[in-house]
Amino acid sequence: MNLQKISFLITFLGLFSCRQNNSLETVLDYAADNRHALENVLAHYNESPEKLSSAKFIIRNLPHWYSYSDKGELDSIENLLHQIAVTENLWYFKDITKRDWSSFNYTTLPRLYDCHTITDSLLIKNIDDAWKQRNIREWNVELKDDDFNNFILPHRIGDEKLSDWRHLYLSHYGILLDSLYPKGNDVLKAAEIIYEELEKENFKYNICAIWPHRKATDLFLSHSGPCRDQCDHAVYALRSVGIPCAVDTYFSSPETATSHQWVVVRDNITGRFIPLSKNMVERRDSSINDWRKKGKVYRYMPSLQNERKESIVETTRIKTPIRNYFIKDVTEEYFGQNSIMVSIDNPSEKRVMLGVFSPGEWRIIDYASEYSETEAVFKNIEPGSIYAPVLEKGESGQTKLCGFPFIFERDGSITMLKPSPKTVKLTINRKMPFMPWLYDWFSKGVSGGYFELSNSLNFEKSVRGASFPDTLDTNFHLSLFPPTYSKYVRLTVPGEDQIVIGQIEIYSDSTAKKKINCSIFSKFDGYFHPENAIDGDILSFFAMPKERRKLILELDSPQNVEAVAFIPRNNDNFVWPGDHYQLLYFDSVEKGWKEVDRAIAENHSLTFDAPENALYWLRDLTKGHEEQPFIWRNGKQVFVHDL
Repeated sequence: MNLQKISFLITFLGLFSCRQNNSLETVLDYAADNRHALENVLAHYNESPEKLSSAKFIIRNLPHWYSYSDKGELDSIENLLHQIAVTENLWYFKDITKRDWSSFNYTTLPRLYDCHTITDSLLIKNIDDAWKQRNIREWNVELKDDDFNNFILPHRIGDEKLSDWRHLYLSHYGILLDSLYPKGNDVLKAAEIIYEELEKENFKYNICAIWPHRKATDLFLSHSGPCRDQCDHAVYALRSVGIPCAVDTYFSSPETATSHQWVVVRDNITGRFIPLSKNMVERRDSSINDWRKKGKVYRYMPSLQNERKESIVETTRIKTPIRNYFIKDVTEEYFGQNSIMVSIDNPSEKRVMLGVFSPGEWRIIDYASEYSETEAVFKNIEPGSIYAPVLEKGESGQTKLCGFPFIFERDGSITMLKPSPKTVKLTINRKMPFMPWLYDWFSKGVSGGYFELSNSLNFEKSVRGASFPDTLDTNFHLSLFPPTYSKYVRLTVPGEDQIVIGQIEIYSDSTAKKKINCSIFSKFDGYFHPENAIDGDILSFFAMPKERRKLILELDSPQNVEAVAFIPRNNDNFVWPGDHYQLLYFDSVEKGWKEVDRAIAENHSLTFDAPENALYWLRDLTKGHEEQPFIWRNGKQVFVHDL
């Protein structure tokens, strides 16, 4: 660890123990050669107590903020993202560069801490611009200083490069807002206007590499990136016009083990934070939760949050995103207050944590508010999910369960998943829940589609298969034909929804055992990657141009065809014939996961006899990595998503 980082850590931890006035002096000392710039800011507002308070707020928290010093790598990524943003049908870095950016690790770059680099002019302009919007927006008349400082004032969001962004965003979104909602006094109505404009910009989702937060001025020009970048762009737009907002997140969903984040706006009528959407006013007095399982929800904050300090200090070796002094637990805003007590085995009385399943580990999403040798209390967690109490294993930073997994039921009760000596017959068809977006993948651009077989390219004499149903019920839809001597196969899908194909497979037998080699005959721009439809990779997909409704495939040689399989875009989590599977169940704290049996799937389901009332985990040993545990309830496989 270099001396700069050591100095930062000492200063950072010192901020907790110092009184507020002393902590300001500590930051000024840490600023070293840049101390004069920070002192200039304080002196500039010496005759303006309110702005001076805001200046002190920013400066006290400066040691946390930094960007990265690079040798052009981040600019190269930004250029690629810009090309994708402005080029129709362009989605992948690999189509415009030979370099493989997927292995790029920006976290190894040197850090540039704001304390050492920020200028007095940038801070003063940021403070003045933020205060101007506070003063001219009627919805901010009763806004408290703390809310202003945390949700409008911040000069940055994360580890992006610094920029003077407020005027740029205001010049676009401010003019729009003032023309459509002059002298408005309802912040949610104002936020809805900004949201509608953001939606028109068609932000293109992209995760071709991993990069830090992007400079605000770059995001203004290039609307592409992951959901984090989309959130950042919205936050800059909202704060530029004086709308108090923040970003909420869950770090590991109980149903998918993935993270997600979204923007929330502070309502000036109720004081609640409402997710940014087109119907915010309607949701003012109703639940703000959506269909996603979250477990715990945290809000990114620009200021130090002290309420979990003790828990963080006691778990310094545990790698978890909740070991962060700049996030606030806001789960109560989504699910109300609750408190549960579970039995544990904790003879050393170590700090107890709350975990959610992820293949290979239980990810930490919260700390117990109280714990002893035999019990742990967790507060404000999402009902309808599966959790487990977790301890640090030794002093290595590894974790282990200290009790049985449990369901926090929707009615507030606890169901312990402790295996019974009795057995139950399980019929399993998936290793992950069937998520809502899969319904779109299995219906839009699929409904009513059909295959045709012909030995001539004009399809004058062809045999047509049955039309697809409105929604496919599996990821392998087989169209059967009488033996038909063919050279070409044509897919036609009526309607206007974009056709997205996972795979198309052609067979010479009705049991789909004898696959026929083929190629894509229809011509497409290379950006569309039509080869993905026949590459044998069920996870790749081919999204056709929206105006195209037909796709022709050519067989290597004319022959009889009896079946054509359509595999929609999917996550390959159905049981797949020929794959080798292993079923596990959680036996006990001492034994952990225990094998029930192994089997090679002969069709699209598997059957096992397993201990009753357990937590089960189906693993595909052949391919794939997405797996989630499930229970058996009312004769069905039930994932967290289904609870």
